[in-house]
Amino acid sequence: MKRIQCLVQKSEIGAGTRGSSLAFDAIRTASLNAGSTFFYENRPRSLANRNELLVNYDPSPSGKNIEGMKDVYKAMMDGVSDSLAQGDFPFVISGDHCS
Repeated sequence: MKRIQCLVQKSEIGAGTRGSSLAFDAIRTASLNAGSTFFYENRPRSLANRNELLVNYDPSPSGKNIEGMKDVYKAMMDGVSDSLAQGDFPFVISGDHCS
C-alpha cells in the first residue's frame, strides 16, 4: 500500500435524524486539537451524497429514498475501488448508517 486515502461521505440519507454528515468534521477537529497531523498527511477525498433528497417527496412505497441510497452505495464502491486500484488503503469516514 502506498498511503492511506481518506474517503469522506457526508451522507445523511440513511440516518434516522439529521447530523450524521457532521461526523468527519468532528473527527478532524478533534484530531487537529490533539495535535495530530493525520489529515494533513492524508488529504481527504469527498464522495457524492444525495442529502438533497431529504427535503423532497419520496414516492418509494417500501424503502425511503432507496434510489438515492443506491447512488450513495455506488459512490462509495467507486471510491474504494479507485483507492485500491491506486495501491492505496481506503479509510472510509461517514456517520451515516447506509455508508
